[in-house]
Amino acid sequence: MRIKLDPADLHPSFRPFRDYLITMVPIIALSTYVYGWRVLVMLGISAAVAVVSDIINALLRKNTLDLSDLSSITMAWIFTLLLPASVSYTVLITGACITVFIGKHAFGGYGSYPFNPAAFGFAFTAVSYHDDVFSYPAVFSKVPLAWKPEVELFRSPLYTINQGAIPKVSTTDLLLGEYNGPVGTTFCIVALSCLVLLIVHNAMTWHIPAAFMATFSAIAFAFPRIQITRTESLIMELVCGLVPFSAAYLVSEPSSSPRNGTAKLLYGVVLGAMTMVFKRYSTYEGAICFALILCSPIGSFLDRKLTGSAGKEVENS
Repeated sequence: MRIKLDPADLHPSFRPFRDYLITMVPIIALSTYVYGWRVLVMLGISAAVAVVSDIINALLRKNTLDLSDLSSITMAWIFTLLLPASVSYTVLITGACITVFIGKHAFGGYGSYPFNPAAFGFAFTAVSYHDDVFSYPAVFSKVPLAWKPEVELFRSPLYTINQGAIPKVSTTDLLLGEYNGPVGTTFCIVALSCLVLLIVHNAMTWHIPAAFMATFSAIAFAFPRIQITRTESLIMELVCGLVPFSAAYLVSEPSSSPRNGTAKLLYGVVLGAMTMVFKRYSTYEGAICFALILCSPIGSFLDRKLTGSAGKEVENS
C-alpha cells in the first residue's frame, strides 16, 4: 500500500466534500449544544471507522491510499447525523462500516458506487436496529458518553404523522429544531442555509435539490396525511421528514447523482415523488434514504439517455 498526498493532484472528491464538511460545522455545533459532547464522540468514532475502512481496502486491493479523498469521512459523518444522539456505539460502528466499506469500497470506490453510501448505511442500520435508530432522547437532555446511555427515549413527530395523528409540537419549535429527532437533521433553517452555500460555492447545482423539494412539497400539499390545513401539513412534512438536510447532503452526492442538467431535474422529480410514496406506505421514518437507493439507477438511466453516452465521468456537481 502506498500513501499519496499531492496538493497539486488532489482527489476528485476533495473540493465538493471539503465544502460539505465545512458547512456541517454549524450543524455539528448546534447538535453538540443540544445533546452534549457525545455528538463529537460519535463523529470521531465514525471518522475513525472511515479511515480504517480506507486503509483496509487499500491493503486488500494493493491500491494507493489517497489522503485527499474526503468522501469516506464525509459519508460517515452524514450517516452519523442521521442517527439519534443516544444510539449505541455498536450500532454506530456497524453502520459506519457498512456505509464506507460496503457502500463505497465494495463497489469500487468513489465514482463507482451505484447509490449514496450514507443512504445505504442508514437503510441497513434502520432495518437491522429499528428501535435503536428511531428512538430519540429529549432535546437538551445532554446524553451521557456511555456505550449505550441510559436515557429516556421518545418517538419523533414524524412517527406521530406516520400514525395519522397530529404532533404536539409548535411550528416555532419545529423550525428551530427543538423536537425529538436525529442528531443533525432537525435544524432545518441551518440546513437550508448550508444548501444555499453549497450551491453558491459550486459544490453542487440547484437542479436536484430544487426539483426534489418542489415535487415533495407539491405532493405533500395536494395529499395531506393528517387532518389539519394543507399548509400546516406541508410545513410538518418538510420539517419532520429530513427534507432540508437531505436536500443539502444526500440527494446531490457528486458520484451517484446524474450529470446532465435535464437528467438532474427529472431525477429530482422522481426522487421527490418516490420519497412521498415511501412516507405514505412504509413504516420507516428515513424514507428519503430508501428512495435514494431505489432511484439511483433511474438517475444513471436518465444520464445515458440524455447524454447519449454509455457511462459518465465523475465531476463536481
